[in-house]
Amino acid sequence: MYALPYAETGLVLERAILENAWSIIDDAGSWTQSASARDQQGAKVQPDDSDACCWCAIGAIEKAVTDMDADETLVIEIVEHLCASAKALFGTRSINYVNDHMDHDAVRRLFDHAIADYRLVEAAGIDEEPAETERLRAAIDVCLGYINQLEDSLRKKGAAATELDPVINHIKHSMRLPRLAN
Repeated sequence: MYALPYAETGLVLERAILENAWSIIDDAGSWTQSASARDQQGAKVQPDDSDACCWCAIGAIEKAVTDMDADETLVIEIVEHLCASAKALFGTRSINYVNDHMDHDAVRRLFDHAIADYRLVEAAGIDEEPAETERLRAAIDVCLGYINQLEDSLRKKGAAATELDPVINHIKHSMRLPRLAN
């Protein structure tokens, strides 16, 4: 179980939950499609079931909220934030569509975007999400769009992961985004 290191509240807590949720499914073997969670036999289970071994994007958020002993109503806020990122990245607000019809890398990009968005709002010193944050969201969308285009372009040109990942990690580090696994 994740213990809150200090009195996290508001957007800081939501980001911490989202980061914890990503850590649950960052390994593709811990991620699933078409179910909130599955056990070792592939049967559908609840995200907080002790037999669960893999989760979808929303199931991971539900598990993270439970693991962190946070208020369950935060799931709605975090999912809404993830929906905005899905719209910005993929043109759909459906997290289920991204999770169930795209690949694990698309889910990674979705979480990266939402986490970066939370960090940007935090860095701006905004405790809640007023309408003014829309321009901040637009800025992060542009930056992440460039990163994703760069990554796709270099991969199409045959750049090996060993060559590309350090470059992407450097860019993400400068934006305080989660690092790619080596």
